[in-house]
Amino acid sequence: MKAPFDVFLSHNSKDKPTVRQLAEALQRRGLKVWLDEWELVPGRPFQRALEEIIQTTRSAAVLVGKDGLGPWEIPEMEGCLSEFVSRKLPVIPVLLPDAPSQPNLPLFLKGFTWVDLRAGGLSDVNLDRLEWGITGQKPLFKAITESPPYPHEISFTPIAVVLILVIAVVRLFMTQQLPLISKPTEISTVTKQESTSLPANLPPKPLPVERQEFQDKLKDGTLGPKMVVIPAGTFLMGSPPDEPGRGKNERQHEVEINPFAIGKYEVTFDEYDRFAEATGREKPADEGWGRGRQPVINVSWYDAVAYAEWLSAQTDQQYRLPTEAEWEYAARAGTQTAYWWGNKIGNNNANCNSCASFREASLSRNARTVPVGSFPANPFKLHDTSGNVWEWTCSEYSKDYDGQELICMANPNSEVPRACRGGAWSYSPRGVRVAYRSKVAPYNRDSTLGFRLAKNL
Repeated sequence: MKAPFDVFLSHNSKDKPTVRQLAEALQRRGLKVWLDEWELVPGRPFQRALEEIIQTTRSAAVLVGKDGLGPWEIPEMEGCLSEFVSRKLPVIPVLLPDAPSQPNLPLFLKGFTWVDLRAGGLSDVNLDRLEWGITGQKPLFKAITESPPYPHEISFTPIAVVLILVIAVVRLFMTQQLPLISKPTEISTVTKQESTSLPANLPPKPLPVERQEFQDKLKDGTLGPKMVVIPAGTFLMGSPPDEPGRGKNERQHEVEINPFAIGKYEVTFDEYDRFAEATGREKPADEGWGRGRQPVINVSWYDAVAYAEWLSAQTDQQYRLPTEAEWEYAARAGTQTAYWWGNKIGNNNANCNSCASFREASLSRNARTVPVGSFPANPFKLHDTSGNVWEWTCSEYSKDYDGQELICMANPNSEVPRACRGGAWSYSPRGVRVAYRSKVAPYNRDSTLGFRLAKNL
């Protein structure tokens, strides 16, 4: 099975602010980071969670700050060392920016090659070096063009000199427009000043046949999300105080909703893969569960927003993510029970993926996503609103509801956590109730994270 995380960060709790910044920087580079405050589930034994992550992650980074190793970091490190060495996976000692000049370290750690963040902090050069240790892929030419963060000089080998000369010659031919190398026809060499002399009545360049057919199918509804219209109304958002499994962040309050449309199904791999191919993005991993009509997973909030913007441009529609209030209103479909079908799961888990017991849902080898539409639709004709995947909303997460549930984020580039709804394939019945909420950093990608689209009417 594919390992779910790229790196496990073992650290002293006193270094938490710096470690969190480091983890976020690695996440922005597309790495999946295991950090205790992000991954340890309240109420579950953390020792077991650590054993699981050591067994399934690709590498471990042992982080050392001004206070040295913490009391729990030493057994973590020893476990990592024995497990990772036996599996021939990297253990990376990392000196944090405030680490002392002579840190007090166990003798056996000194045998590994260090990543030193004391000079330069979380600079691109330092992060490149750490990413190299995690992935095993050396950043191309970075060691030549930038100053190293460690006290060793890098010499220019004959091969490096030859590569530099080749690049220089190629760039010379490209810039001088010599006939030796022809430029790609898609890249325009006309400057802003020169463009004013071009004829104004040039006909638009026709799209390739395949692309034109693709756009036509999107516009006529053959491709793209199947939407259902949700009528305006007022409802009680949240859960009543006596609902079993209720969380403190589910305060019940009245909300008014304007009419809107929302996807009948979650966005699938089929739909998202077309976007990835058209934009040159890397396709998200399917964890071996298949693509096609499976709900897309391993997508961040930014990925979901980018998909909505791309689809909007292709179809002349204005797709977006639903607000948190819109999502719950559509999922409830006029009901006020724990699930849209009632207050109990019922026999044979017939209404949702993840309606099994917690042990069955999280530990079964068969636990996974299922194709969209596998379970009955609610009265508003929406499928899979309980379980299958967590669905991103466009709303900022607020613990006690302060109006953010009604609006989309004003700053789409902000790293403020977003609200996710619906539970996922690995969650217990409590976690797939209509009112259940989750707070997720927008750059997170996970096998439980997907989305569905909405749009204004």
